[in-house]
Amino acid sequence: MTNLEKIKSMSIEEMAVLLADEIPHGDCYGCGLNCCRKTERLNDPCQDAWLEWLESEVE
Repeated sequence: MTNLEKIKSMSIEEMAVLLADEIPHGDCYGCGLNCCRKTERLNDPCQDAWLEWLESEVE
């Protein structure tokens, strides 16, 4: 399995966790993802912010 295949097989929740864990973003005010807002879908504000971004329409 290639890295691309593994990524393509991930659920949206798994992708949000991966992005939150692997991409450094500094403080919440700098990342632009509203990490400080508590939606608690994945029980982690940054993971929730990535999940919201993944579900949003392309700009």
